[in-house]
Amino acid sequence: MFKSFSKPKKDGVKKVAKAKQVDAQDRAKYSKIHKSLNQNISNGSTFSSQIVMIKVGREGRTFAAHADILSLSPFFAAILMRTECTVTEKIDLLDEEPEILSCVLEYLYVGVLKKGDYHPRLIKNNFKGSWYLENSNENSVAGKIFIRGHGKILRDTVIYCAAERYGLEELKNLALRKQVLQKGIEVAMIIRSARYAYENTAISDPRLRSHFLSLIIRCRKIFKKSGTMEIEMETGGKIFFDLFVALCNHIDNKKVKRNDL
Repeated sequence: MFKSFSKPKKDGVKKVAKAKQVDAQDRAKYSKIHKSLNQNISNGSTFSSQIVMIKVGREGRTFAAHADILSLSPFFAAILMRTECTVTEKIDLLDEEPEILSCVLEYLYVGVLKKGDYHPRLIKNNFKGSWYLENSNENSVAGKIFIRGHGKILRDTVIYCAAERYGLEELKNLALRKQVLQKGIEVAMIIRSARYAYENTAISDPRLRSHFLSLIIRCRKIFKKSGTMEIEMETGGKIFFDLFVALCNHIDNKKVKRNDL
């Protein structure tokens, strides 16, 4: 019934050390985002509107933001119209992730002075006419977030879904563009992120879903050899019927192009 445990091996020590390193990276990542947000709020100190307190997540982290900035979001504007929020009152977002709200608020504050964005910023290479993410060497950490019930998934996927809830269409566009720039994503994370996207987007908004389907089709040589993909397909879900339809359309389009030659 109970297993005896032998002396821990060095591998176990390495795993513990690695876990601590990941936790430290996550804390550093959140600290950087929070610092950037605070700077943007300080820059907006000329706003005359009142400060609204927002209680976020299960841990109850508290954020402060100006009412007129929050009102740029139809979601928050509706709440502020229903209740007269003062400094002593809070908006409760218990199902939201603090890191995600940080990105949303950063986007709103930056958008007052210039085009809205969040860390890591989207930068244009004028010489090549292409786009890239700042501090690309840190993106492997900044591009992921742990969500209860889903595990580690792509942060831009979560931001896209949050932008949908808050009625921020341009933030959705930005999150999708940033997600396209992500590289070296493991199969399991792509599938977890795709499932999250399917659970948190409407059928009437297929862009994020289509992005994942296209990604899987483009990288089908990798996915067809993946044990993770096999297990996920056996588990099932609407995503795999959509993937089947997308693959059929992909094959049909190739046939049409060949016939046109």
